[in-house]
Amino acid sequence: MGEQGSLFDDVRPPALKGDPRFEQFWALYPATRRMNKTKTAEVFARRVETVRDWMTILRVLPLQIASAQWTEHPRFIPHATTYLNGRRWEDDPRVYAAAPPTAAELEVAHRIRKNARGGCPHDPVCARWLDCIEQIVTDNRARGVR
Repeated sequence: MGEQGSLFDDVRPPALKGDPRFEQFWALYPATRRMNKTKTAEVFARRVETVRDWMTILRVLPLQIASAQWTEHPRFIPHATTYLNGRRWEDDPRVYAAAPPTAAELEVAHRIRKNARGGCPHDPVCARWLDCIEQIVTDNRARGVR
């Protein structure tokens, strides 16, 4: 998934006891598919080999969590160890296209946007306003808010 010659290709993060990266991954991964934390931590240490891997996981996992595939069929979300062993952060991103927001999700997003301190900076007719709503929906899905 990386470009040749990148600075991060061969950079291996330091092995840490109680690796904060793993703790962040564990907290972010869907709770219903988190099993055997100790084994998952061992797999994480072996499979997340470079800084590029970690940065890719941080970018891709929230998209996968918000995807139609994971939200509509949660029983098909891989267990955390399976995700790591299969290097699923390298999957084709088109597989994880987000489901269109439901009416309820849009209502929540509009309410959050309207009640934001200082208001949202986007005008409701500009394209950035739609980006704002989409981001709120994505964030809420990642947190399990529907």
